[in-house]
Amino acid sequence: MVRAALVPLLLLAGCASPDASAPGPVAGAPGVSAAARAAEALPPMLASFRRSGPVTDFEQRPGGAGLGAAVPYAPTGGERMAATVFIYDRGRRPPDGDGPEVAAEFRLAAAELDAAMRAGIYRSVSFANGMGVRSAATARSFRCANFRITQQDGAPTGSSLCVAVQRGMFVKVRLTAWQPPDPGIAGIAAAALTAAVLQARDRTTEG
Repeated sequence: MVRAALVPLLLLAGCASPDASAPGPVAGAPGVSAAARAAEALPPMLASFRRSGPVTDFEQRPGGAGLGAAVPYAPTGGERMAATVFIYDRGRRPPDGDGPEVAAEFRLAAAELDAAMRAGIYRSVSFANGMGVRSAATARSFRCANFRITQQDGAPTGSSLCVAVQRGMFVKVRLTAWQPPDPGIAGIAAAALTAAVLQARDRTTEG
């Protein structure tokens, strides 16, 4: 259960499961990008989440250079949450750490949410809080921002965005929680998944 996983992150980062079922094929192959290979190399089980679909390689789409790849994860306990892990470089090699590049990603994400609200995709978006996180297992730092979002159908949701830079690639986790629609719960679950992704990537040479 995700709620059971809401413990200090020093316990959350060690959750990659090497004996889970093998991942599926990369969407859009052949000509798979480095970002898509990195996403495909992630374990099927991360923290209390299981991979729920194939990798999407945005690099192969028109205008997709630098946008990387994404892979969805869903909680194993049946909670009404959905998460997506993004790996990308925006056409450059950002320096590792929690620096200006990460701050720029949050500014862009906030602009995207505002644009989505103005386009009618969301009824309302409001910032709840932000937090800095340090993964004890990897000694890596990252940042998360949590939001209250009312969906187009009127459903309240908690949403979280976590961003890190690791080995010259952005690692971003977006998570939406429908029940409970609590941005704090969404934030802790997203941080747990981000820490597990970073630890898994530290164990592989891909991307």
